[in-house]
Amino acid sequence: MAIDARAALRRGAADLATVHGVSLYVAFAVVAVLTLPINQTLTAEMSSFFVDVANVPAEQVLRPATPLAIELSLPLLAAGLVVTFLVTEGMHLFAIRSFASDGLVIAPAGGADGNLLMTYVTLLLASLAVQVLVYAGLFLLVIPGLIAAVLLVFVRQAVVLKDLGVRDAIRRSITLVRDAIVPVTLLLIVLLVLSFVVGSPAALVDPETIPGQVLSVVLGSVTTVYGIAVVTAAFQQAEIEEPSTGALDADDLDRRSLVDERSS
Repeated sequence: MAIDARAALRRGAADLATVHGVSLYVAFAVVAVLTLPINQTLTAEMSSFFVDVANVPAEQVLRPATPLAIELSLPLLAAGLVVTFLVTEGMHLFAIRSFASDGLVIAPAGGADGNLLMTYVTLLLASLAVQVLVYAGLFLLVIPGLIAAVLLVFVRQAVVLKDLGVRDAIRRSITLVRDAIVPVTLLLIVLLVLSFVVGSPAALVDPETIPGQVLSVVLGSVTTVYGIAVVTAAFQQAEIEEPSTGALDADDLDRRSLVDERSS
């Protein structure tokens, strides 16, 4: 089944407006606020590192606002980042399965028995691999990083919903995106634009202040959760394929019926 960008966007909005969608938004917003000190401490440390490496006077560098940065030793900062990563990926796992199953119950992945711990560990490795590929591409020439971000957009869904390993999930995502490059690109552009629109009220508050930073991540959590819902919807559309015989089996018919109903 081809990806219908408008249907995926509509379904994402409908899912976000449900009780479990709002609950997920609140959870993501709370975690985003709680992890602000760790993230801003990393930002401040990286900024100082690049200033030192470039040997540029500090007063000539425009540093990002980090009012919540705290003094942490390198081991404590690393531990905080690891915990943030573990919690965030666990929330992604829950959100993807929740949106895919239309409720808060975590359904088994794919058609398998659903070994949740193994799926979680695979998701951690896959997400780490994606981040390395994307940031390496951005660091090198920018464009390769953007291409990687588009091609790997379905990796989390492939792991969580199809029980695929890291390499298979990456291959599956690339295949799905190549077969529907236009609608997938449009989806990501719309999500990017929405992130600016939704986050624009934060510009009215001084970003150098703590309220400004908190408001920014609270608003940003809206598009984070909406993006998960939209990408999950698009992935489910793409995964309903016509077999070579041209006929759909019972599972595909059931899934198509559910996807069509929730996208309308």
